[in-house]
Formats: sequence, C-alpha cells, structure tokens
Amino acid sequence: TRVSFSYDGNTVTLPVEISEGLAAGQVGLPMGMPGIAPVLAGARLEDLREAQQ
Repeated sequence: TRVSFSYDGNTVTLPVEISEGLAAGQVGLPMGMPGIAPVLAGARLEDLREAQQ
C-alpha cells in the first residue's frame, strides 16, 4: 500500500510502513529524502490519501 499527499504544489507518494512508535493519527515521514522538505516536521497533512495503484 502507498499513500500520497501534496506539498508546495508537488505530490509525494510513499510506501506505508507501520510503526508502533507512533500514536494513532500520526504519520512519520522520511526527512531528508528527496521531495520531503524538512519544514514538514510537525506539519499537519490535510490531504493524506491512499495512492492510486
């Protein structure tokens, strides 16, 4: 399963990995990965959705 969201006019699509270290409703993003801006740390994602296959 993959999820996607938009940031600064770009759509980011990532694979889903389940982590017990996150609370329900939290999303962990790979900071430093191309397309993942450090300013997203602590940001609220409004359009997180399952990516089209």
